[in-house]
Amino acid sequence: MRKIANVILLFTCLLFSYCSPTEAYHGYVYDGLTREPLTKVLVKERLPANAKFTYTDAKGYFRIENKKQSFTDLIFSLDKYRIDTLPSIWSQHGEKLKYTFLNHTPDTVFLMLKDSL
Repeated sequence: MRKIANVILLFTCLLFSYCSPTEAYHGYVYDGLTREPLTKVLVKERLPANAKFTYTDAKGYFRIENKKQSFTDLIFSLDKYRIDTLPSIWSQHGEKLKYTFLNHTPDTVFLMLKDSL
């Protein structure tokens, strides 16, 4: 009985650590039409005044450390592309919280050119 309780406890700990947000925003940014990675996209926190920011690399990847565990929206901007703001934490109809760019596997955003639909 004790072994079963230990296995359940271990599984619960692993589940909560996997479902909890990471200590960094991270993900990929691609062109919405060509699906090619976009380099030098400015990715920044919406809040606070001293918001952290970074740029995507050649693979379209970005990472912003978030040690304080307070969450904000992320703003993505690049010349000739529409600026996009995405929430990093959200809930739909009172369901459990969902995370964007804070998951253990990186999320992806597709930016559209200003003159495209």
